[in-house]
Amino acid sequence: MTAESARDLSLTYHLALAVCRRKNGSSYLINELARAVYRAYYLQRAGFGCVPLQCYERAEAALENCMAFGSKTGTWGICAEDASTIAQLLALHDHQLDTAPLHQVVDAEGQLRRFVASNAASPLTKLSAK
Repeated sequence: MTAESARDLSLTYHLALAVCRRKNGSSYLINELARAVYRAYYLQRAGFGCVPLQCYERAEAALENCMAFGSKTGTWGICAEDASTIAQLLALHDHQLDTAPLHQVVDAEGQLRRFVASNAASPLTKLSAK
């Protein structure tokens, strides 16, 4: 991944979080944040990062709650505490995009696409069971 592509992707995620912090988000922006969280998780599993796994679980729960609330009310926002957790993962993902070899990023994207296309439970729910 080129440095420019990594910066563009990072900017997309950070802008999505900023908009959602102001309660002006959308289902699309929440999904973009979820993609970043899952991709960061897959890259961490490949050896790029060491954020506690509970941080991923908190971020996933926050995004799921936001999707449910937004679907009912039309208000798409993330509270400050949840935004802080997601921001921590976005910072990790920025570093991952800067340091992970392209084939690892492509592999993480493939894992994400397979997960999204499946009816499987979140890979993060398996963490709680361990």
